[in-house]
Amino acid sequence: MPDLRPGKTEARGECALSSKHHRRYGVSLLREVISPLGVREIAGRSEVTLRPGSLISRCRIRRQTQAEVDSGADAYEVEFHADGRAYLCPLFRFQPRTRLVERVTLGAVAV
Repeated sequence: MPDLRPGKTEARGECALSSKHHRRYGVSLLREVISPLGVREIAGRSEVTLRPGSLISRCRIRRQTQAEVDSGADAYEVEFHADGRAYLCPLFRFQPRTRLVERVTLGAVAV
């Protein structure tokens, strides 16, 4: 169970680093799926399950509008890439099923 107290790494939302931060510091964060993760592929609009060991990059937390939340959407979604495809997943499902793997210098890994 992750420690969600303020100041702990798991509670800071490592995926929330902006692309501006990536360009400025040349750093990206990789995450790994640690248990089956149901996600929605953006391009194909299909539901898929990512398996443990899948690497995730380019994470971005998106906040839905109040109108979307009122119509049943999750308040926060994570947009990310894995295996060359873009996916969406509710933040509450994403956080407990992934973990930070490492920081890498951009260009060292195709992220």
